[in-house]
Amino acid sequence: MSPWKLENDNTSLKRSVSYLKAATKLIKSVKAYEEQTYLKADEKNFAVLASVSTPDVMYGSTFKAEVLYVITPGPELPSGEQCSRLVISWRMNFIQSTMMKGMIENGARQGMKESFDQYATLLSQTVKPVDSKDLGSTKEQALASLKADPQSDLKLAMQYFANFTFISTFLMGLYVLIHMCLAAPTTIQGLEFFGLDLPDSIGEFVVCTLLVLQGQRMLSLILRFMRARARNGNAFNDILI
Repeated sequence: MSPWKLENDNTSLKRSVSYLKAATKLIKSVKAYEEQTYLKADEKNFAVLASVSTPDVMYGSTFKAEVLYVITPGPELPSGEQCSRLVISWRMNFIQSTMMKGMIENGARQGMKESFDQYATLLSQTVKPVDSKDLGSTKEQALASLKADPQSDLKLAMQYFANFTFISTFLMGLYVLIHMCLAAPTTIQGLEFFGLDLPDSIGEFVVCTLLVLQGQRMLSLILRFMRARARNGNAFNDILI
């Protein structure tokens, strides 16, 4: 477990945790990596987002489970005691496309439910549970106060494309397009045929390889941006506690 650290110009408080998940009927014991981020912390409200990855499980490289822990002030009880409300919700964040999305979500839902049922039981041994009849609002209302406003497409695009990979690939592509407009057509030679122009030197081969690699990285950025745009403003829907 790493200590809490301020990141992103001291605007985000994060820490990393790694641990061994217990074996279940479906999977063996695997190592989990968790990144915890404070979304909100003041005198009365606390929210921590945990992003959990388990790369050793089947299709583990295609998704991360995101769990949101929210503590807010509870209603005043008839006895006059103060109380707090803990809401835990989750969602799946697929970082790669997979045909097994439905199976992964169903398995994660069952695993989350079993895990946090045990969590609630252990928590009730040290914290006195409040009768639900005394609660004046729903769990969904507690989450609604933390729902982030959707980012604009321009701001989201700047986060993903204002980097060296995108700018260098764009400039390289523009340079090649200008060269294609200025260069004279070459004659067909070697193993080339109409419609297929192969590199004629080691230098051309190296340049083609670099262009392909840069194009692949830029395509990955575009796909990540599209996924982030689709998730933009989405709330956590499944409530565990």
